[in-house]
Amino acid sequence: YAAPEGTANGTGTKESPVDVETAIANAQEGTAVILLEGTYSFDHQVTIPTTNNGSEKYYKVLKAADGASVTFDFSAQPYDIKDTSVNARGLQIEGNYWYVYGITVYGAADNGIFLAGSHNVIERCILQANRDTGLQISRRASSVTEKKDWPSYNYVINCTSFDNCDPA
Repeated sequence: YAAPEGTANGTGTKESPVDVETAIANAQEGTAVILLEGTYSFDHQVTIPTTNNGSEKYYKVLKAADGASVTFDFSAQPYDIKDTSVNARGLQIEGNYWYVYGITVYGAADNGIFLAGSHNVIERCILQANRDTGLQISRRASSVTEKKDWPSYNYVINCTSFDNCDPA
């Protein structure tokens, strides 16, 4: 379990949750990171790196607890109107075989969710008031030139995206 008030020293139980970044970093294949109710506030990008993968048989899961309202609030990220290329994204998924469910992503300085990995599922998420697109599927950097490394086989299911725009 992860919670807005979770810490890196938590045990990962409902009574002693970890913070979401620790939970993501420590997730094993087949692990479900259950997000407890609340607003998770960030002033930086949260990245699931290329080295953090599930597998075809055992996805890694990041999902809101049943009935919980979970918001990742990135509105504290700095925004550079003169050079938008330096603005941080909200949740950047570079890993493969992740299932993300039931999260509202709000106020990122760039994309709400940036999907650069493959074989991922984003379901029932809300992308709101991000300062670029709500959700973007693209290679993680222009230096990634091999097509085999470009994102593919991703599903976006029943997501809602609104009030996202680039103020620049």
